[in-house]
Amino acid sequence: MNKSFPSLILLISSFLMQGQQITFQKNINFQARELEQSLNKNRDSLYLESDKIIYQVDIFNDNYSKSISVNDNESVIDLDTLPAGKFIIQARLKRKWIVMYLVKNEATEISEKSIIVAEASKDQNSDNNTSVKKLTKKRTGFWVVHESITGSGSTKSMGFKNKEEVSRLIAKNKAELNTAIAMNNKLVVYEVYNTSQFMRNQFKNPSYFKSSESKAFNVVPYYSSTSYSI
Repeated sequence: MNKSFPSLILLISSFLMQGQQITFQKNINFQARELEQSLNKNRDSLYLESDKIIYQVDIFNDNYSKSISVNDNESVIDLDTLPAGKFIIQARLKRKWIVMYLVKNEATEISEKSIIVAEASKDQNSDNNTSVKKLTKKRTGFWVVHESITGSGSTKSMGFKNKEEVSRLIAKNKAELNTAIAMNNKLVVYEVYNTSQFMRNQFKNPSYFKSSESKAFNVVPYYSSTSYSI
């Protein structure tokens, strides 16, 4: 039996036990330690705080997108008006994006069960493999890795972007490669097919996007700068 089947069952149980409305997965990577991330007692607001300025917070999925201008050291994000579903949350601190993951339970139960049905069908009847592959190959967004290199050092950021943002970043990077001051800047863009699976793996392993194979995203970059070596 496919090993992912029981793990998905455990994931549903975990979500259903963690509060009535919201499940929040904070970013525990050491690079995100400068940002405090937590839900309030009622689990209807997300509290963010940092010694550095939080410039912007984005909340989005395939069907929803909201950008909040903060420009302060702390922010309380109202989650009450957020529709049911799975969401990527990105907080921008200067040039760094810190990515988090949030789920409203009403959508989680349906969505995860759908994944289980797809995986079970794949094991029980190989004729269904085609429909499963079509489901996983639908692009849900782009994972972008950007490194800006100057004479005094470098800064690296990673996060989800939509098609329009990716187009602008690619155009900017191509222009930078023709300049003396920014010719070493690096940009890599990957197509993501399964946002939830990708984010779970990326949280566990910050280098997951470098995988040689994956069903969650296309390991061959959608775009990479000529100086790519991240």
